Amino acid sequence: MTHNERKEAISYLVTIVGWQVVEVYIEARIADHIGQLMTCSIEDVPKHRAKVEALKGIGVFVAECLSEE
Repeated sequence: MTHNERKEAISYLVTIVGWQVVEVYIEARIADHIGQLMTCSIEDVPKHRAKVEALKGIGVFVAECLSEE
């Protein structure tokens, strides 16, 4: 898949209702894990941090695809 094809596919993806559902789910999971970071044991901090970073990585990937020239 070329960069242009990927950009077009992602551009289409973010316009459909299904993506909005997924985006709300991702945002809720991020908020949940951030909340757990405030109350979890020190041993669980890396687990919740990794999950937040992974979930945020999806948004970064989408943004990078949309900004490709």
